[in-house]
Amino acid sequence: MSREIKFRTWYTNRNSFYIFGSEAIRLLISKPHGSEVVIEQSTGLKDVNGVNIYENDIIRLDGVDYSGFEFVEYLQIVFSQGCFCFESPNHVQMEDVVDGDVVNVEVVGNIHNQQKMLERNE
Repeated sequence: MSREIKFRTWYTNRNSFYIFGSEAIRLLISKPHGSEVVIEQSTGLKDVNGVNIYENDIIRLDGVDYSGFEFVEYLQIVFSQGCFCFESPNHVQMEDVVDGDVVNVEVVGNIHNQQKMLERNE
C-alpha cells in the first residue's frame, strides 16, 4: 500500500503558502531568484475538521490525562530524527494522537503566522 506524499511551500518574502504536492519538490530543486522558501511535508494525518496536518502547523489538543484531568495544549508539529513529533507539557505523544487517545486535534495555525499561539501553554 502506498500513499501520496504531500508538501506545501512557504514563501518567507511573501508571507504566504504556495504550491501543494509534488510541485513543491521541483521548487526545492530550482528555487526562484530572490525567494526564500520553506518546504513542509504532510504528516499523513488529518484534524477533526478533515484538514491535513503539516510540519510546522500549530495544533490544539484537547485531552484527558491518566488522572482524569482535562487539558488543552497548543503544539508545533516538527520533523525530527526521522518522524513527526511535538513537545507536550502533559507528556502527550504523537502515538496518542494516531491511536485516538487524545479527544480532539485541530489545526489552528502555523509557526509562520501564529507563533504567539504557542505561548498559551506557558
